[in-house]
This record gives sequence, structure tokens and C-alpha cells, in this order.
Amino acid sequence: MKNIRPILILANTLLVIGFILFSVIKKEGIRNYGKLVLIPLAPQDPRSLFQGDYMILRYDWEQISTENIPSRGCIIFNLSRENVLNLVRFSETNSEKKSGEHCLKYFKHDYDVRIGAESFFFEEGKGEIFEEAKFAGVRVDDNGDKLLVGLYDQNKKELK
Repeated sequence: MKNIRPILILANTLLVIGFILFSVIKKEGIRNYGKLVLIPLAPQDPRSLFQGDYMILRYDWEQISTENIPSRGCIIFNLSRENVLNLVRFSETNSEKKSGEHCLKYFKHDYDVRIGAESFFFEEGKGEIFEEAKFAGVRVDDNGDKLLVGLYDQNKKELK
């Protein structure tokens, strides 16, 4: 019985490390190969006393009603020539896409639609740069998984 304990500890440790590596590799794949989508932002406040400088991102979903939508699903969208998201509809599954449409996974929280990329952290003292943000740059893969990669101004130039 004493000999099995170290083996179980080692096996669990390897499973945790494997899960972490899988998650990192998946996010790197989205960063490298995902389609860049610019999502319009609503006004926001770039401050937090406890976490340093960061911005809570509020996406502008006013193009379409968010009432009576499923609690989880896909935001079906197409892209303008400038990679700006044009919201088409909300769907329960990724399989309802038509030609030229893409999926962005979401969940509904109270009356707000969230995509899981609502916080953008930046170096302390750089808040003035990011106050000009009009778009969030999100890389999206074919399954609707996403990764927030930056903020962009009204001219679609990345803010750094």
C-alpha cells in the first residue's frame, strides 16, 4: 500500500501538467491560426483599485435583441471588409452556420451576453492609451473558441 501512494501522486501530477499543456497549446493555436474579429465596444471604465489598471470590456450587442436567447450558444456573425463583427443572430449550436458565417461561443449572465473575454489588463499608467478603444480584437477558431489579443481604435489600429 505504501508503494502505490507515490505512483498515484505522480500520475495525478502528470495529468494536471498534461491538462495545463493542452490548454496552452490550444490557446496558442487560436492565437496563431484564429481569424481576427473586431468587436465594437460600449463605453467602459479602465480602473480597478484591487487589481491594478485594467478595463472591463462591454461589447456592443445593440445590433440585435438579446431577450429570449438561449443561456449558452453561438453568436452567428459575418465579417465586414475590415474584420468588424456583423451580428446576424444567436444560435444554440455551431451547426446552424451558413456559408460566410462564423461562430463565437457565448453565455448569458442576467441580462448581459458574455463571451468570456471581458477583462483587458495593461501596464499601470497606460490607461489613457486604452481609453480610445472602440474595438476588441479577438481571435476566433472554427469551433467558436476565442482569445482576446488586443484593443483597437476607431481606425482599426491596435493600441499599444
